[in-house]
This record gives sequence, structure tokens and C-alpha cells, in this order.
Amino acid sequence: IKGLRPMHVAFFVTLVVIVVVAVVLAVVLSVTNAPAKPPAITVSLYIGDVDEVKSNARRKRDADGTECLHLEDVKQTVRQTLSILAQDGNVKTVRFITYADTAQTTEEMSLDMGQSQLSQIGMIRNGKAPSQKS
Repeated sequence: IKGLRPMHVAFFVTLVVIVVVAVVLAVVLSVTNAPAKPPAITVSLYIGDVDEVKSNARRKRDADGTECLHLEDVKQTVRQTLSILAQDGNVKTVRFITYADTAQTTEEMSLDMGQSQLSQIGMIRNGKAPSQKS
């Protein structure tokens, strides 16, 4: 090609290399920056017999006469508090690990769930609770 100097060839080769590197870098970054799953907050509750109700349908009271809370009330209060803290979208799920005297129950619920959906949570029983030390 008439009038083509080595400087022109070097310029075009450099331009092609820059474009190729930019495309490869963009592809690599788009693959590695896949959206990560938002973390879940884990809440551990040791309940003992807190959720049991006396036969006359009144809530149990502990030794000093304080009324015991139902487990669902505790979970709902925790969920509402975490919902307020998680409004920036960093956390989407609250995971409750409930320790009783005989078993450990793990359940998850989305922070935007309503009260009526609490009864639909699936529970997974997986062994005995860890020993409680005083």
C-alpha cells in the first residue's frame, strides 16, 4: 500500500490491542461481578418451655410472675425490627434457629412477609439442641 509507513502500522496494531484488551476485561468483570445473594440474618432463640400454654389457656408465668411470650410473638417482633434495619436492601431473609430442650428447628422467612404468612413457614428438624451451660 502506497504511503503506508511503519508508524501507521504500529498505531493500528496498538489500537486493535487496546480494543481487544478492553473487550476481554469487560467480559471478565461482568462474569465475576454477578449479583451476590443478599445475606440472611441468623437469630438464635432458646425457648425451653416458653411456648407452652397452661390448660386454662392463660399464658405461663415464670418464677417471678412475668408472663412468658409465645414464640411466634417473639419471632414477629424480631422480624419487624430487622425489617426496619434492612430497608436499604442489604438483607432479605431472617433465619431463626430455635433451640428447645429436645430439638433444634431452623426456619427462614423473608423480611417482607406479612403476619398471615408466618404459619406457612416450613420447619426442618435436625437433631438435638446444644447443651446449655449456666
